[in-house]
Amino acid sequence: MDEIQKRESAVFFVDLLGMGALTEGYIELTNCDRCWFENNDVPFNNQYLAAKILTVFRSLLNEVRRNYQNITIAQLSDGAFIWSQDVIKIIKFVFEFMQKAILKGIFCRGGLSFGEIIETGNSHKLGRLIVGEAVTNAVHLESIAKGSRVMIDDGFIKAERNINGEKGFQIFNKLWNPLNNESYDELLWYIVPYTMISGNEVRLLSDKQKRASTLNRLQLANEVQSSPFFNWNASSVQGKVHINSTVRFLSQNTLLDFDHSCEWQSGIGNRSFSKRDEISRMLNDGCFYRLNTP
Repeated sequence: MDEIQKRESAVFFVDLLGMGALTEGYIELTNCDRCWFENNDVPFNNQYLAAKILTVFRSLLNEVRRNYQNITIAQLSDGAFIWSQDVIKIIKFVFEFMQKAILKGIFCRGGLSFGEIIETGNSHKLGRLIVGEAVTNAVHLESIAKGSRVMIDDGFIKAERNINGEKGFQIFNKLWNPLNNESYDELLWYIVPYTMISGNEVRLLSDKQKRASTLNRLQLANEVQSSPFFNWNASSVQGKVHINSTVRFLSQNTLLDFDHSCEWQSGIGNRSFSKRDEISRMLNDGCFYRLNTP
């Protein structure tokens, strides 16, 4: 009989956006999507593209997991649960995973909760199982927002602030939904490079770090806006909504009190690696940055 344990843990649920539309044939592939097909011997169709994306998704989960101890992952097709009693490690995992996902052409959305979970032990041969209030909340939170956001609940915010207090830069943000007149909280996984989330301290940022963070965020926006890897995501009505929303919040101005002139409203248009690389070089020149000082 499997060992069953109950504990308080942080739970991150992450899901690939658009996979249902892709596998059910609602997306028509174009030559731009051939960037995913390294092997010309495989059929150029939706099912093989879905298989390739799932392979990269799984590989990324394993890659990031190697950087953190005491974190458990259970993948379920195009979604995954990541959990740990260590809140800070989960935050660091989310920052690293979400940023690396964009760079690899993986478009996903997440929910993050803290509370009671019930899990099976390490000896389970078919993979770990997890249930509980925090699991249910994380799944619900994932479905709320548009774009590649990570929504969080009050329990997670309280758990983080019990460790960090309210010092340093703000990694949480409140979103207002005019459709139901409710507000939600999100984790700003894009606000700084994941390497700046260090130890048990969320640090204050120097002007140099603010500049580096702004550049990193705009480079992520450039990937979503210009990379051919996201072409299939932008080929459906709902996909366009998620792509445009992501480009807008990644490129928004005045975050961390830094102004810039590259606030983009749309991620729909012609895509190519050459276009992505050209914009990346322009971003690296940094001529549009200025510190927003009183």
